[in-house]
Amino acid sequence: MNTKILLSISILIALVLIVLVILRVIKNTRVNKIWDSLKTDPNHITFSADMVAALPAPVGRYFLHAIAIGTPLAHSVELAMQGTFKLGQKWLPMQATEIIST
Repeated sequence: MNTKILLSISILIALVLIVLVILRVIKNTRVNKIWDSLKTDPNHITFSADMVAALPAPVGRYFLHAIAIGTPLAHSVELAMQGTFKLGQKWLPMQATEIIST
């Protein structure tokens, strides 16, 4: 009798674990599709003085100084970060990756 109960419980736990693994795979697939959609192909737009013509003069001068005319403009960037942050009295390591996209 005890053997049947233990076998039933073991089978139930195994089924729950299998369902959890399947749900995790589905979630990861969805997240990867969203992540990949943010990594867009280059649009081959280049920087020109016309792009800053309507901006206030100091801003336009800054951009004209900082970005060379004809520079290809990206519309998404992937940033990888690592460091530490303080939580209470303890410093904890941190790593993150993010995509900033138009």
